[in-house]
Amino acid sequence: MLSITSWPIGDHALSPEAVREIIARNAITLAPPSASPDTRCALAGFITASRRAGKHEEKIRAQSGHASNSPAFWGYIREADKWTDAAPEDIGL
Repeated sequence: MLSITSWPIGDHALSPEAVREIIARNAITLAPPSASPDTRCALAGFITASRRAGKHEEKIRAQSGHASNSPAFWGYIREADKWTDAAPEDIGL
């Protein structure tokens, strides 16, 4: 495992696409059962952001390592979908 001090430092920031790729590539290792709450929050953020970006459950689960019947996974999906096509949307409320 690299320590933060051994990371190569570049002369420009990572693009949003590069950050997404890094997170997606490493998502399966982000939240082992003994993970800290902060790590689980990162995985929850990955799942909800992926869903809001229109990714399908199967692809998200393949990256996150959740089982198809995982209550935690489906909770994250429900949270991401909560305001998608909400009833008051586009009716002036």
